[in-house]
Amino acid sequence: MECRWQAIASRYAESVSLIVIGTMPTAIENDAIYLDVIQTLEATYGSRDERHPVAIPKLNLSWLDRDLMGEAKVFVQQRGWRRWRYLWWLRVVNFLGWLLMRFGGSAWQNYRQLVLLTVDFQKFDDGLRMVVSGDAVMRRVLIAYLEQQYRAGNLVYGYRVSDRVVMTCLIFERHGQQVHFVDGANGGYALAARSLKQRLEERQKFSDRAV
Repeated sequence: MECRWQAIASRYAESVSLIVIGTMPTAIENDAIYLDVIQTLEATYGSRDERHPVAIPKLNLSWLDRDLMGEAKVFVQQRGWRRWRYLWWLRVVNFLGWLLMRFGGSAWQNYRQLVLLTVDFQKFDDGLRMVVSGDAVMRRVLIAYLEQQYRAGNLVYGYRVSDRVVMTCLIFERHGQQVHFVDGANGGYALAARSLKQRLEERQKFSDRAV
């Protein structure tokens, strides 16, 4: 695992880490809810490319400890001078990478494009999980819709707003197979999951009162 990029500023005003879980009785009904959520998202935030949380001009290698420390902790588990030496080595490697992406051959000059194409920012497993970039007006429209669906008993949701995103990178081949997972900075999915849990508990309280 290695991820040597700066935290990535939102393409627009903000990035939203969003989790949506359908609460309908059947899988078919939940699938219909998810489809409606996606259609509302596209009507509000635009196409996949338009709401993508990463843009090439915002993609820059980092020199900061806070961005490089994750890799350093993985490869140098003990604290002390060895870890700090590894951090300085990462800075040297990043400087060489910057030179190659600026002045190297086509493979290196297109490396940011490869990263962009391998960013995983939308997941569909036991629910919808995604990070989208937009502005506050878009978010308010989307959240109003989700709140309406939540009050109707169709879904639960949680979200977290940030001004930037961070990546976790799995590099199998430098110019080939790789995947970059995106999350909002300062909590992202973790805090979105917390707010979703609060809505689940709130819904359960209403259900208990109705019995």
